[in-house]
Amino acid sequence: MAKVDINKVDNHGWTPLYSACGKGHIEIVKLLLNNNRVDINKTKNDGWTPFLIACGNGHIEIVKLLLNDNRVDINKPDKYGRTPFYIACYNGKTKVVKYLLHKF
Repeated sequence: MAKVDINKVDNHGWTPLYSACGKGHIEIVKLLLNNNRVDINKTKNDGWTPFLIACGNGHIEIVKLLLNDNRVDINKPDKYGRTPFYIACYNGKTKVVKYLLHKF
């Protein structure tokens, strides 16, 4: 039996992890992070990562989960050079900004 392609992207480059991080589905994010096949830094077409979308949407608990995984590249920019920290600041996600400043 074939395995599920857990890194399969849609037409916009969204992976299941990216979608879960962007929509705030924390239980799904937890499940996916426990699977080593998940490409945690896979970018969508514009260079956004699951960490970047979680920061940009202000999903602080998902941000914390991702930061506990040493595979996450916290400074990976999108194709315009914008980092997850920049996007959190730009979108006014105060809790994420405070957490990242405190953590790093």
